[in-house]
Amino acid sequence: MIVATLAAHGGRLKPVYESLGLSRKSLYEKMQKYMIDKTHYVDAGDDPDL
Repeated sequence: MIVATLAAHGGRLKPVYESLGLSRKSLYEKMQKYMIDKTHYVDAGDDPDL
């Protein structure tokens, strides 16, 4: 679900953790646990931390 949501939001983390009902910290922990790299989902020119 994290990967699909990252792709849907162009790698922007705030809409990802909000739509999944997670805290920012929980999202980062899960991404680290499952070795998900947000840079694969960032659209060119977008800021991934918005």
